[in-house]
This record gives sequence, structure tokens and C-alpha cells, in this order.
Amino acid sequence: MIWRWFGEQMPFAIAFLIGMTLAAILCPRACAGTWVVATVGSYHFDRTNEHNERNLGIGIEQDIARDTRFVAGRVKNSEWHYSNYLGAAFDPIRITEHLRFGAMVGVINGYSNEVRWTADKGSNDSHDAYFPIIVPRASYEISSVGGNLLYMPRSQNRGVLVLQLKFMFQE
Repeated sequence: MIWRWFGEQMPFAIAFLIGMTLAAILCPRACAGTWVVATVGSYHFDRTNEHNERNLGIGIEQDIARDTRFVAGRVKNSEWHYSNYLGAAFDPIRITEHLRFGAMVGVINGYSNEVRWTADKGSNDSHDAYFPIIVPRASYEISSVGGNLLYMPRSQNRGVLVLQLKFMFQE
């Protein structure tokens, strides 16, 4: 069943998890502040179209400053294609010790021209083209577990909520 969820990406996901686990065992200090992130699903506010809402994926968040993390990952997107994302998450608004708000800024690919909200959409419909994103997010973390809730605005509809679960490597 899990094999169907990840399809041909299962070897990538397994290699990623094995590599991160080995890194945590062999050099725990270097992995301090490293979170493994699992994208688990989404909710589309536009219910008129059929979207993939089982957006399984895997990624990483690495602390680079007090409120800033490097983020990268791969996910099965709402258009049933794979997307790669790369960027930084900045969460400066602290509501409680565990709840923070901010944004993720970076690039993503895997979407058709209709989804891209940039001025230069190009003339082809290549899902390989990267485009910039700014995504508001909330992050809730307790000890070494947590979650992210991201709001992805869309030009053609009212947007998407994305849920990610995560765990942190401990020293």
C-alpha cells in the first residue's frame, strides 16, 4: 500500500530516511536542529475540481538562525505530479513557546502554467520549470515532534492548506 502512495519515488524516500538516520547516528552534533518533514495532505478550498489531496512527500528543515530554517523536499502535488521545493522558512512571530507564524520563501516546480502565480508563465506547459513562491505558515513544535500548516495561494482558486508532520534529530 505504501509503495502505491510513493510510486517510483519510494527508493528516493527510503534512501533519504536511511541517509538522515545514519547522519544522525554518526554525527549527532552536525544534525542538531535538523527536522525530517513528512507532507501528509492538503485541503483545497475550491471543491469544483478534482485535486490530489493525498500529497505525500518528504523533506528537511535545518536551523540556520534563531527564526530561520533552510527547507527542501519532494512531494506529490495537487496536479498529481511530483514537485521539488527549496527555500527558507522564517517564523519570527512567537505566539507561545511552541507556536510560531511566518512564511516560507523559495522555488518550486511540478505545476502547470495555470497554477503558477508569476508574471512570466512561459509558453510551454512544462512541469519542470521552477517558479518563486511565498507561503504563509504556522509551525507548532513540542520537544522533537511538530507540524506545519501552510497556506498556498492560487491564482485560479481560493488556495490550499497543506499539512506537514515533522520530527527533530536529537543530540
